[in-house]
Amino acid sequence: MDFHVLFHPNPGKRLPKVWAGGVRGDVVVFGSIGNVLVEKSVTADLWKTIQDKLSNGYLDLGVLHDADLTSLQALSQAMKRMHQSSHGGSVTIDLEHADVLRTFRKRQGYRCELTLEGVSSRRPQPRTFEGPVVVNTSESWF
Repeated sequence: MDFHVLFHPNPGKRLPKVWAGGVRGDVVVFGSIGNVLVEKSVTADLWKTIQDKLSNGYLDLGVLHDADLTSLQALSQAMKRMHQSSHGGSVTIDLEHADVLRTFRKRQGYRCELTLEGVSSRRPQPRTFEGPVVVNTSESWF
């Protein structure tokens, strides 16, 4: 299921909050980042709830596709690692969470580097010339 993900900076508290609403509008998941998230069935209008949350200080992180409670829990853990490394360092993240976590980093002003799990962040080195070896250059244009 796709989830629309929001977060609240939660000023004065130790950790920001995360809230995710299933786009079908039948379930929400919420809690403090890094803690066990609560999943709850709902009947309220998702879009009205999102608008209410946005007007109450929540910030939009976008949509997380093909997610479930386990995936949202992993997202929450990655958000906590970013929060703990907010002034620098590197945080390894899953590709499926990359867009949401990049937005989270930008919205929070975190300076940590995000590294995709299993993907090297190093730029590929240019290939060296692999042509023939020239032994005698006396009669050539070399």
